[in-house]
Amino acid sequence: MKKVLMLLGIISLLSACSSDDEKSNNLDLTFKLSHNWDDQNLTFEDFGTTSFTNANGDQVSLDRLRYIISNITFYKEDGETTQLLGYQLFDLSDEESLSFTYNANIPEGNYTVISFTFGLDEQFNVSGAYADLNSVSWNWPENLGGGYHFLQMDGTYETPEGAQPFNYHMGTARVSQNMFEANYRTVFLSSNFTLNQNKSIEFKMNVAEWFKNPHTWDLNELNTELMMNYTAQKMMYDNSGTVFSLGEITTP
Repeated sequence: MKKVLMLLGIISLLSACSSDDEKSNNLDLTFKLSHNWDDQNLTFEDFGTTSFTNANGDQVSLDRLRYIISNITFYKEDGETTQLLGYQLFDLSDEESLSFTYNANIPEGNYTVISFTFGLDEQFNVSGAYADLNSVSWNWPENLGGGYHFLQMDGTYETPEGAQPFNYHMGTARVSQNMFEANYRTVFLSSNFTLNQNKSIEFKMNVAEWFKNPHTWDLNELNTELMMNYTAQKMMYDNSGTVFSLGEITTP
């Protein structure tokens, strides 16, 4: 995996409401993704070896966790925004993919919110557009709206008959034949920080939240064939609202 943010189309840095004399700095911003299950650290070493209990009481073991975020945006208190156009595919089994650096000319000042798109929005979620995503089987079926996956989480859960598979895959939601909903989530994370030098910024994913808030996920009912299930896709969207939090923002 590349450790720099993959750019979408024309490279640009978008700033709104900035003054002509505002000081800017050419900064390296390093973004790091960490993972936990209700504060229990989660790494690739847990795949197939560690059992977690979800909110429904199911015993869950993970085999794969991949997802994409795009268009990271910084917000000042006065409404000025700076957006970094691009995406990164994270794969918990590939440690190098969990950290990437974006070099950009950033307006100096105090910021209060960071947002990003979980998935790809309508402008960029275009079937076959990105060779790196095509090469790792990240495509979303055309009959389900096309474009790309937002999330692939696979594993097993325990039943009286033994371990059974689940495939928790999120992407465009098919309402009916030839009718689709984009289904990506814009995540807003609040903090107070200053951008005037290189920064390392941590995003944290609590994987347990995919199964509990606001919908308690019953793997005995919703386990496989979820990509074509409109209700399941919208439940995933709802549950994505509490999955991410902001970790440490430090100066390397």
